[in-house]
Amino acid sequence: GDFKIIGISSGFDLGGFNNLKTIGGDLYIYATGTQSYEGFESLESIEGNLIIERNEGTGHFKGFENLQSIGGDIIYKSNKFTEFAGFSSLTEIGNLVIEIEYSLKHIYGFDSLIEMKGIHIENIHSIESITGFNVLTHVESDVIIEFNRSLLQIHGFDGDMEIDGNLIIFNNPALDLICGFQNVKAIGGFTRIDYNAEN
Repeated sequence: GDFKIIGISSGFDLGGFNNLKTIGGDLYIYATGTQSYEGFESLESIEGNLIIERNEGTGHFKGFENLQSIGGDIIYKSNKFTEFAGFSSLTEIGNLVIEIEYSLKHIYGFDSLIEMKGIHIENIHSIESITGFNVLTHVESDVIIEFNRSLLQIHGFDGDMEIDGNLIIFNNPALDLICGFQNVKAIGGFTRIDYNAEN
């Protein structure tokens, strides 16, 4: 079933879950004040979605370094962390959806991620850099990075990748460095890279 963490404070100890390996539904983290989710060191799979929304923690979102697969999506929305990473063992997910953020500055890691359904990084007003994703080989739908007004650089996506849908990097007015995607082998839809600082 689903696992919900709602409204816990910064002093709450999640260590009681440190033997948990699988969640059969969604993991929903909502409106918490904690800085870390390090009680999930043994968690290896989530069969549903990982939903992270309206959390007050600052600094580096972390605690899921041993998570290997997510059957559904990662949905990250309206949080106050400045860095979103900590998924170094993750090899497959559905969609990665990160949107409507005012504190997030850096997205990085995901360096074991091989296959996913899609990427949607949109309307993050504070984002400065996106790095990682260097062994990603297959995206089943779209890669969309758009309307991120402070995004300065994309550095990653270096693998021999196939995108079945569209590649859209659009209306990121500060973006002047795209260092990646040079090894993309196929794009099934259309490509739109414009209204960024460099084009």
